[in-house]
Amino acid sequence: MLQLKFFELIFRVIPEIFILSYGIITISQEKRIQKKPYVILAIILSILVDLVRKLPISFGLHIVINIILTISVMSILGLPLIKNIYGTFFVYFIFSFSEFINMVILNALNISIYVNDINDIRKVLLGIPSLFIMIIFVFILKFILKKRRNMNVYH
Repeated sequence: MLQLKFFELIFRVIPEIFILSYGIITISQEKRIQKKPYVILAIILSILVDLVRKLPISFGLHIVINIILTISVMSILGLPLIKNIYGTFFVYFIFSFSEFINMVILNALNISIYVNDINDIRKVLLGIPSLFIMIIFVFILKFILKKRRNMNVYH
């Protein structure tokens, strides 16, 4: 069971879900998404992720349930199912990779990353670089997809 404090929900999970959702929308190349439903569904998904983490199940199963919930919420938002599934898996991969890069950097700086050694505020602060790394990956991906789409228009 992974208990999150309210502080962690506000400053880690909600921004994380907004970035995940934006990445999925970017990969699906959908432009007709309205901001208000996007914000509401991202907050609902954040709460659902928090509730799933409170379930007494193993960590890997949490991720599977969160992926299913993400696909469901993005479908409600109006993304086509195939693009939605592809985007969700790809963004979760990017998220895992950015977390890995963050852990490597923290280990190289001899900063303790063990959950038992750090308090909630420090845990959130140590996780911020992975969010920035993920934002960078999503914007690079958006640039590449936009450039590729523009190249296909002229040929």
